[in-house]
Amino acid sequence: MSSTITVSIRSVGFTAVAATVMVLAYLAGTGQAGASAGQPAVTGSTARLAAPAQPAAAPQIVMTGNGEATGVPDELRFSASVRTTAVDVSAALNQANATTRAVLDAVHAQGVANADVQTTGLSIRATYDHSDDVPPTITGYAVSQNMSVLVRSLPDAGATSARPLTPAATPSG
Repeated sequence: MSSTITVSIRSVGFTAVAATVMVLAYLAGTGQAGASAGQPAVTGSTARLAAPAQPAAAPQIVMTGNGEATGVPDELRFSASVRTTAVDVSAALNQANATTRAVLDAVHAQGVANADVQTTGLSIRATYDHSDDVPPTITGYAVSQNMSVLVRSLPDAGATSARPLTPAATPSG
């Protein structure tokens, strides 16, 4: 799955300012080397011994902040599923493949590229008759094929997502 990250001038500027503040804070914290090195402090014209210095705490930088990012959507991703049932597995798969092909043709007719359609699942399961007083018996097979479709032209997204639902996109059979 691909991801798109959009960086604005504002976020680059904020990052540069934050980095500058952190460097300055570090330099300010380490600039007290004379007094923190265990040497007596000298003030004014008379030298006097300062009280014993407390052990210096490790330099720390604490930074807090919050931010907000907004964007205008420019793509739509939707999922489509095809489900069929038949008496045997081959017939169920053939029906599902034919319907899936019709859905893909309809989506491609709307301008969606092959690379923007992904298979996300295939399921084959038996269907059973659970009548009373008898063990369940297999009555057929159900096949589901799932796909994900990425529409890169947002103005066409409604028509593209509705197109597979039209009767022309679904073969009879």
